[in-house]
Formats: sequence, C-alpha cells, structure tokens
Amino acid sequence: MGLMTAGGGEAARGATATLEALYRAEFAAFVGLARWIVSDRRLAEELVNDTFVRLLERPPTLTDETNLRAYVRTAIVNRSRSRIRRLVLERRHASTTDHRTDGPPEPEEVALVRAAIAALPRRQREVVVLRFHADLSVAAIAATLGIGEGSVKTHLHRAMRALERHIEAVDPDRTATEAVGGPLRTEQS
Repeated sequence: MGLMTAGGGEAARGATATLEALYRAEFAAFVGLARWIVSDRRLAEELVNDTFVRLLERPPTLTDETNLRAYVRTAIVNRSRSRIRRLVLERRHASTTDHRTDGPPEPEEVALVRAAIAALPRRQREVVVLRFHADLSVAAIAATLGIGEGSVKTHLHRAMRALERHIEAVDPDRTATEAVGGPLRTEQS
C-alpha cells in the first residue's frame, strides 16, 4: 500500500515515491540519529515516522536526493529537539518520577558512552551525534543545525574534552574518540 500526499498530479506522486524510497533506505539510520538525541528507541521511531508523515502531507520541493536527505535529517533533529523540550517541561511539572526502563540492558561500553553523551549540553550532544553517528562533515553539521562551521568545531572540541574527562574517570586506558567512535558508528538503533 503506497503513501499518499494531500496534493495531486505528477509532482506530488514523484515526491511521494522519492520520500517512500528514502524512508525505506534510511529508516534505521534516521532512527539511530534520533535515538542518540532522545535516548529512547520507541520515541526515536515515532519521531522519524511523524517527520515522514508530515513531509508526505506537504512534500518539500527539493529534487536532489542528497539535499532531500539533508532536509529530512534536519527535520528529524529539529523534531527531536522539540520533543526533548516538551519532555523537560513535563518532567518539571510532574509530581512523581516514572522509573521505566527502555528495553534490555545495553552492553557496558554503549551504556558508558550514552551516559557521557547524555551529560553533555544539548548543542554539544547534537554535534557529537551528527559527527560520529551520522558521519557528517563539519559543513554538513553546520547546515543541519543552522550554525557556523567554527561553532561546530568549537562545540565538537568542547564535547570531546568533556567526554574525555568523563570516560577517563571510568576507564583511564580509553580515549573519548575510541569510546565514542565505536558505539556511535556501529550501533544503528
């Protein structure tokens, strides 16, 4: 069963087909990206699906697949940010704490990296995830986040120093690049 757009005509069908193909080809990578930002697989899947539904309702007018992929990635990062802001507000106003777990325990190394990344400020966390998980260049990260390349480099440098301190406190024999590069690059969910 194909997905439909609100508009009609050949352009709408072409946009729908392109988005469907991108969804099938990149779903796992997009979910992995969102998960590193929101730290919850189910929420990440929901965010990716919601992003594609909204794009299908009103397809972007991009014709280049590379630009479309970057556009979708930016939309997913922005939707993830919005969800985190909403969750923070909800937690501030909640009278009790929910102690749910998100599936089975992770391997120790992945849990260490997730904890270290979760402790970073939002922008540093986004830059690290886009650099090591999405394997984006500094220029692509800058375009995705809407900031300058110099800012990306600064955030990445500060994040790596913070991760280095955090990881070395737990395991003095590992560097942040080794620890972050492994789990972020190999885990796709």
